[in-house]
Amino acid sequence: MFRKIIATLLMVEGGLFIVFGFAPGMESTAQAYFSRRPDIISPNSLGEIIAIFPTLQRMAAMMGIICFAGGWGTLAHKRWARWVAILASALNLPLVDRKS
Repeated sequence: MFRKIIATLLMVEGGLFIVFGFAPGMESTAQAYFSRRPDIISPNSLGEIIAIFPTLQRMAAMMGIICFAGGWGTLAHKRWARWVAILASALNLPLVDRKS
């Protein structure tokens, strides 16, 4: 039961990462949003931040593939799936919000 829950969560998370990794127009959407909010990001540094979006999208797509593969392999009882799921979980640790 626990294995199915974790595998399903990994597959859903992987799917979301893949969608955001391959979504077109993320740069222009972020630029339009942040250009209206100069209190968050100054207009001078907005161009530099938007320039790294293609790299962030590639990283999101790779993370999504790792998560989805770990979830699918766990559901299929593959031998390699445990290590892929552990890798995906370890890569997710920096994404945990540390608000106090």
